[in-house]
Amino acid sequence: VYYDGGFISEKSFFNNEISGEGNNRICRVSIKANVTKYASQPDPSFIFKAELEKNNLRANEEIRIIGETKSEAYIYLFSLVDNNDEFIKLFPNNLDKDNKISGEFQIPSSTGQKKYGLKAIFPVNVKKKIVPEYMVIVASKKEMKFFDTEKKMALYRRLNDYKRENWKMENLGYVIFKDE
Repeated sequence: VYYDGGFISEKSFFNNEISGEGNNRICRVSIKANVTKYASQPDPSFIFKAELEKNNLRANEEIRIIGETKSEAYIYLFSLVDNNDEFIKLFPNNLDKDNKISGEFQIPSSTGQKKYGLKAIFPVNVKKKIVPEYMVIVASKKEMKFFDTEKKMALYRRLNDYKRENWKMENLGYVIFKDE
């Protein structure tokens, strides 16, 4: 979990207890977590905003992120997967490599849009009619290096290494409605 001033750097679960029967079952889990404070503070003059064009999407609908920076920045977009424990880097990618931005931007970029798209895919074997999903977008003053997939805690540790005054992060949440 990310907080503006720090992040959970380690966690462990213990004392798993299940009590009750049928629909009255209760599961109690205890967690031990270490919260690491970022080594430095954000730069208030580094201004960045990003949002989803739409937050309510139907299955297979295109996803588009729009945003703006007030100074030159490198943009990185991640999707949160694997039970909310792993990030997949969506941008930059092999089809849309130019992530150095100044001013307004969109993902996919206008040139990248001709080569690929981001789609809202409803998960297979899910009985719910609506599922929430999350992305994270990072703007950085410096070029950063990330793996294509990163465990959540590893990504936050890496961001801490890049120093908090050099980047900003926005959480982008949306829901996907199942086609009936």
